[in-house]
Amino acid sequence: PTAPVSLVRRLLSEYPLQANATISCVLCGLGDGMAQLVEWRLRITSPDKESFNWPRTIRMATFGLVAGPILSGWYRTLALMDTALKVNYAPLVGGWLRRALNRDGSLPSTLFPFLTLHIARTSEVSRGQVLAAKVVADNLLFQAPFLNLYFLMMGALEGLHPADILAKTKESFHQAWALSILVWVPVQVVNLGLVPIAYQAVVVSFVNVGWKTALSLLNHYDLY
Repeated sequence: PTAPVSLVRRLLSEYPLQANATISCVLCGLGDGMAQLVEWRLRITSPDKESFNWPRTIRMATFGLVAGPILSGWYRTLALMDTALKVNYAPLVGGWLRRALNRDGSLPSTLFPFLTLHIARTSEVSRGQVLAAKVVADNLLFQAPFLNLYFLMMGALEGLHPADILAKTKESFHQAWALSILVWVPVQVVNLGLVPIAYQAVVVSFVNVGWKTALSLLNHYDLY
């Protein structure tokens, strides 16, 4: 059992975009399959549905193929907040001396290269504050555009007219975003706080099995 785990770790380390794309593709397809199973068990399938809707699952898997690299890049970007929040840079030469040497902006930097030198200063930001900033950034700056991408891409793959995609997005977005905050805030507190950067997108992909089940139900509820 350790061999597959080691292989996945190596692939995530050496080929993060491709590995996350594959994992997300498979898991998003699984999420839609679970959604269709839930629909069948609860008897809320569309009236004309007679069998498993494979094109719908393929569309969801296609979205996962795109979502995987986006998630990987986003969580690597979030990791930079550790440095951005804890370290700030101050000019080595400042105050009246800097203004006197470069008061009119006409002095070439080659004459006074020390004017461009900076020193790093570590600010007093706790680990909890950094984590809170990451979770807030994830929910406010990422989840909303990502949900819009989901509705846009699914509508396009379904062959809907742009006006219909916009109407469907407006109808479902706020409900989906409110639900995403309830789901992803606790998940991301654990994920961003405890999981190594290389595996954060994978954790999200696994949680997405249940989340994409909910999104798939929400995206198709008007057909029931």
